[in-house]
Amino acid sequence: MKIVNIVLNHLHQNRSNVFVKSILLDEEKHLQEMEKELKSLRFGLVYAQTVCAFEKKLFQKWMNAIKKEVS
Repeated sequence: MKIVNIVLNHLHQNRSNVFVKSILLDEEKHLQEMEKELKSLRFGLVYAQTVCAFEKKLFQKWMNAIKKEVS
């Protein structure tokens, strides 16, 4: 399941007033573009793994903040 769908489902299940669908879809497109560009670089995979690890931490912090807000 895509992260976008996980977030939207969580917000919907908790009857959240937070409307982020367009933001998430735009971000997903942006990340796909970044992935394409990174693949064209010599060490792109290394950069991508580093960035993804960082983004994963940021995403988890964001999800925790959302959970706290809707609880």
